[in-house]
Amino acid sequence: MPSQLHTLFQPLFGSWLQSGAAPAAAMEGVTPEFTGWLSDTRPDAFTFDALRHSTPSPGWAWQAIEFSDLFDGQFYFYLPADWSAMQRGPARAVLGAGPARRQSICLLPSADWQPQAGEVLANRRVTAFAYYPLWRPYYHQWVFVTAGEAAEVTVHGVYSAGDWLVVVAGTVPGGAPSDLKEQLSALVNSNPWYGWIQAAKAQSANAAPD
Repeated sequence: MPSQLHTLFQPLFGSWLQSGAAPAAAMEGVTPEFTGWLSDTRPDAFTFDALRHSTPSPGWAWQAIEFSDLFDGQFYFYLPADWSAMQRGPARAVLGAGPARRQSICLLPSADWQPQAGEVLANRRVTAFAYYPLWRPYYHQWVFVTAGEAAEVTVHGVYSAGDWLVVVAGTVPGGAPSDLKEQLSALVNSNPWYGWIQAAKAQSANAAPD
């Protein structure tokens, strides 16, 4: 049976994907199952904000990825330094540490991803999520964690720019605490649309008053 958190998240996220109707403010939620994977953390003591790095931490770095067939500009991801292996296509990149795959990154229209998102939410349970408005009304960030029947834990990051999404997924076998925190730290701190958001802010600041 879906948890209360899953029941809250599924229509909230689905409505945003279909209509762009985002929550009024940043929000987050976790289940005891999720914090149980972190071993020493209680649900009322966990916040995604604790994973934010105000400055680059040792062993972490910003990495720029280009999808020049679709967009001019660079997409920025905050990643562990040892995630240096990359396979890249016109709209997809796979990051790894040596032979181990860590995350897949896709750039695609929101409408193209909606069926896949619906399938994920129909077949997996949501154990944690966070939402952040990056620059309204077009730029938003979602981070959520799902699990299947075989204790396979997947982290998801969805970053929007109008009708386009950057969708990131990473697998955490068995929900290992260190791997889970690493994956979530990467998703919480990454800001693929940073260049576009800064341009939108500058345009807004320079706009002449009515």
